[in-house]
Amino acid sequence: MSYAAKVLKVIKEADEPKGVSLHFVKAAIGEDESKKRFIAAALKKLVEDGKLSQVKGSFKLRKAALAPAKKKKAASGTTKKVTAKKKSPAKKKAPAKKTAAAK
Repeated sequence: MSYAAKVLKVIKEADEPKGVSLHFVKAAIGEDESKKRFIAAALKKLVEDGKLSQVKGSFKLRKAALAPAKKKKAASGTTKKVTAKKKSPAKKKAPAKKTAAAK
């Protein structure tokens, strides 16, 4: 699981109306000190991508990120099915009659 996915999961589960702090996210994921820079980088990227919003040092999920992507509806209306024309069986040509060879 990527750090971005972990961060999104933590923020979604926290369900805080004002968002969660960087400290809270790091503590919830529970990585050691050497890995915490990846969490900060993931948060920065998620803010740039528009999945999170940063307000006064706290991070919140954007409403657009919460809503599932809408599926495009298929074009409605009358659609004609293309039917393949059946080919009539080819007629066999009658073999040419051989004439008797003259002796």
